[in-house]
Parts: sequence; structure tokens; C-alpha cells
Amino acid sequence: MVDAQIRPQQINDPRIVSIMRHLPREQCTPDSLKDFSYIDGNLSLGEGRVLTEPRITGRMLQLNDVREEENVLVIAAGTGHSSPLRLPLYFIKNPCA
Repeated sequence: MVDAQIRPQQINDPRIVSIMRHLPREQCTPDSLKDFSYIDGNLSLGEGRVLTEPRITGRMLQLNDVREEENVLVIAAGTGHSSPLRLPLYFIKNPCA
């Protein structure tokens, strides 16, 4: 997925590429959709929710360009694959603090 869908979209931040390599999209895909985990498109999760296509998720993370010294307020962080991808980028140490 990373080589076929992420890198060709000029998503080249090494942090994002590494995180996307180490957190397979299939781990965040419902069992009924696992066969479609790596399609280049959104996956409907029902009730108006979608698992955003990988290149869009990667692009959003790269455009955020969050640095360790910055504070981030995340509201409606999403479902599926994008939420756990954000955690290491946003340097979350204690999400309940």
C-alpha cells in the first residue's frame, strides 16, 4: 500500500511512511471488509462513516505537519485507520491529562 498508493502521491514524510508501514490498514478494517483493505478508495463502515482511502489519510497527516513542541486539540478524530496513525505523530503521552 505504501509503495503503490502513498509514495506516488508525494507523501514522503518519513514519520508518516514509517507509521503507515507498521500499522496495516487491515488491522483497522471490519472483518467483513478485510478483503478490500488495500483498495485505493474509501470503505463504507455504515451509518455514514467511512474508512478514508490511504492516500487521503496520508496527505492529511502530512499537511498537518505537527511538531513535538506544538499543542494539538483533536476533535472528531475519525474512525478506523486514521485515528491510531495520529497518535505517534501527535506525541500523545497522556491522552487523559
